[in-house]
Amino acid sequence: MRIKSGIFALGLAIAVASPAAAQIAPAFTYSGGSTQSDTRPFTLGYSFTLSDAATVNALGYWASGNLTSHRVAIWDMSGTMLTSGTVTAADTLLGNYRYDSIAPLLLGAGSYVIGGEFFSGNFPTDLTGVTNAASYGWTQDRYAGAGFTFPTSTSSGGYGQNGIALVNFSIAQGAAVPEPATWAMMLMGFGAIGVSLRRRKRVAFAQVA
Repeated sequence: MRIKSGIFALGLAIAVASPAAAQIAPAFTYSGGSTQSDTRPFTLGYSFTLSDAATVNALGYWASGNLTSHRVAIWDMSGTMLTSGTVTAADTLLGNYRYDSIAPLLLGAGSYVIGGEFFSGNFPTDLTGVTNAASYGWTQDRYAGAGFTFPTSTSSGGYGQNGIALVNFSIAQGAAVPEPATWAMMLMGFGAIGVSLRRRKRVAFAQVA
């Protein structure tokens, strides 16, 4: 029975194996701009709006030479943290940002704040060639003093389109489609479950007979 139980558990585990990592679809991309520098620690970010509900599946941090290990979070407008992650130099690089995958978070249409941990060095500003995701819109620069915290201070000018663009995030584009290898693993899993169930039925029938 232990062997059969093991086969069943293995089959179930393979069958429900998670699909490949979610694809990164940035809230915005850009092709140019300038930078500013500072030597003080901040939480730098911006407020943004979503015109439709969207699922966030990764948090991004500017992939400059300053990137080591930095926390990034999204808050609601009252300062409640909704999700967070830590972006490192080893995370997925796409465009100007590296992305840390997070548990998918569904955000309803509305306004939110994103911020990242800044120690010292440069950060991007005055972006050019900006392309936004369909439901996304930047609204206002946000920042806070020392420490990683909800950025309450605001700035309405001086940095240009998309403001203090130290951080970004990925909007999931629908349900992930399993890759061929994942389909194969799932079929193997269901097959193992089927074999185990058939054997159990045969044993039960023999006992009744």
